[in-house]
Amino acid sequence: MFLFAFAEYVSHLSTRHPEVATVRVAQVRKAALKGVLTMCTRKSMFNVCGVRGCGWVAVLGAVLCASTASFAQNMGPVTRVEEDWELVLLEPDGDLLAPQFHTVISPFGHLDDFYAQTTWNYQELPIFRPGGFQVQGWQDERVVNTKSFDLAEFSRTSETVVWTQVVETNETWTAFALIDGASVTWGGFGGIFTVVSGFHGMPNLDTYSPNVSVENSWITYGANRVTSLKIVEVRYYDTDGLLYTDTTQRAVFPVETAEE
Repeated sequence: MFLFAFAEYVSHLSTRHPEVATVRVAQVRKAALKGVLTMCTRKSMFNVCGVRGCGWVAVLGAVLCASTASFAQNMGPVTRVEEDWELVLLEPDGDLLAPQFHTVISPFGHLDDFYAQTTWNYQELPIFRPGGFQVQGWQDERVVNTKSFDLAEFSRTSETVVWTQVVETNETWTAFALIDGASVTWGGFGGIFTVVSGFHGMPNLDTYSPNVSVENSWITYGANRVTSLKIVEVRYYDTDGLLYTDTTQRAVFPVETAEE
């Protein structure tokens, strides 16, 4: 709860009073230090540590099941999902701003409600800007929230970029974030300042499907400069800890086709 409130406070302050945002954020962090350290003993949504090293006090054992669907029916309620992504570049071109791509995550089995989209190597709202990335919160076909990060354009041959996309609900808010990002060009990225959220009360995330993420993510420009883009792992949590890890690799690019 603390981190949901903290994220919204930062978003409001940065928008309305950018000149005092840095000072106020520092004051809030200092005043809430005890709470943050307590939250950091489990992998709570958007923790300030921003790394997996915070760990868990208790982790439930992995549950073997035939599919994500059967897991959702037999275990739950799921309140948090993490997708580990990997991009392997072939030969990016900084002058052409290539490649450009976007990834999606939704708490539903569709994109007809609240979901998040991240644009990579460019920012498109309110105007196009090269480089970096932009996390966007969408309500059906309407953008309700954006977080932009001005970083360099991809330009290193054979570079690998990894990150984790997170969706979580606390029954009042549904929120998205990027955490544990790492690349040669950008270094470490992601964390609490990437949060986009909305008042969309959901009791659980049992309707989530990684197939929605794969089917709605793609390389929009310069696919010939990419070796691969894929989800390498998906983890499901309840409020107490890890429920299940799905290690099925799901390719966005190149597109996998069934053998004839």
